[in-house]
Amino acid sequence: MRIGTIQQIYSADMKTFINITIPSTLINKLTNSDFNNWNTWAISIANQYGFDTIGYQAGYAIFFGKYGFNYNSVVYQYDRFGIYTGPACLIFGNYGINHVYYKPPIITTKLVDKGCWNDTVPRTIQPAWLDLRISTPQQMYSADMTSIIYITVPSNLVSKLLTADDLNNLNTWALLIATQFGFDTIGYQAGWALFFGKYGVTYNNIIYKYDRYTIYTGSCGLFGLGMVSHVFNVQQISIPTTTSSTISLTSSVTSISLTTILSSSGFIDKGYWQDDSTGIIERMRYSMSSPGNYSAYNYQTGRIASIVITSTLSSNLTEQNFTNWLSWAVNTAISGGYNTIGFRKTGTFYNILFGNYNKISYDMVAIMKYDRIGAVSNPGSLYGGDMICHVFYKPV
Repeated sequence: MRIGTIQQIYSADMKTFINITIPSTLINKLTNSDFNNWNTWAISIANQYGFDTIGYQAGYAIFFGKYGFNYNSVVYQYDRFGIYTGPACLIFGNYGINHVYYKPPIITTKLVDKGCWNDTVPRTIQPAWLDLRISTPQQMYSADMTSIIYITVPSNLVSKLLTADDLNNLNTWALLIATQFGFDTIGYQAGWALFFGKYGVTYNNIIYKYDRYTIYTGSCGLFGLGMVSHVFNVQQISIPTTTSSTISLTSSVTSISLTTILSSSGFIDKGYWQDDSTGIIERMRYSMSSPGNYSAYNYQTGRIASIVITSTLSSNLTEQNFTNWLSWAVNTAISGGYNTIGFRKTGTFYNILFGNYNKISYDMVAIMKYDRIGAVSNPGSLYGGDMICHVFYKPV
């Protein structure tokens, strides 16, 4: 990040090298106020070359990678060694500590309950399992059982093994893991163990199939019994394409008041709320100055939300045009299944966030609540301020 000449890194599949040159406008610009500029450029590089992971380290290094890719028997995962829990890693990381940005895969599958199945040694799904009571990285076999992968149970899910809601939350996370690593079977056992497997894979002359033995005819509960797995199968689903309404920027739309927009939509202006790096609405932000069609999987509705920022909107970020932005945002939130909207402005960078109150973030890191930290005074802009969101919420 301090060099302006061509630098070589591996391609996303690690089969070739690619040449990347850092723009002269970014070289050695490594203060907190420069970070948004770096992220905008880094995201464009990641999208161009098929990376899904960006990591800043040591205050001057940037990594691009593909999560879960196997190279020379090493599976590359940003979370392979666990989350850093010490002092702040700083915005550009620290030595041996990555500040990571990750784009999760779009989920086009669902989990189908296959009931309870008997197990014994040798196991039916795979030889290794996760202990859902542990929050540190655990080793498992990859889907084809040719390598070792590391999986960490999110801290908010550890030992949550009692209710149907606990199962739904774990299943949402487990489906993401299955998609990342190519598993098609998961099984809960003994009230605390979770297996991931690939149906029909052969390892050491054993064919791994959840139904290799017999079905269990009793009830195994939500999280299985000793040597009885509660099995879910990953199946493809047809997710309807959701097209956000695009507001035509005519004089009649411009004249619509905030009150009219909110009263017709059910959204309420909740004022201004403090944000932080964990997030209060959602951890995925969209640049309002970058036109494009962004696809976001909404875990709460189980479908793709299409977030379409037009060039007409992105070119007009004045206070006078806020009603057009809000009208568009309300339509986008309704069509995408979101009940919370946040506008956030940092210097010349304008971001919009869509989320669902009291639901887990898209990357399974934290529960999102716009009022988690506290209300603040108006920062002087309808678009919010530095770590301040102007929030609109639709009660459910």
